[in-house]
Amino acid sequence: MLIAHEEGRSGRGRRVLVELRPAPDPLSAEELRRREEELERLIIKAACRRAARLAEGLGGLEPADGHAPVRA
Repeated sequence: MLIAHEEGRSGRGRRVLVELRPAPDPLSAEELRRREEELERLIIKAACRRAARLAEGLGGLEPADGHAPVRA
């Protein structure tokens, strides 16, 4: 099954396409834990990038870690 989700704001939009497939075998507790940790890392990384973009919009404030602002 395919699920499409569109999100738009200020003329910009994102399209996310997700394919749901049944797993051939149930995942082990270890594999589920590993995948959950990876998902948490990805969420934190995305939140940090978003915060950096918002900070740039506030006058290019320097990040607290001392790194130069990211320019896209």
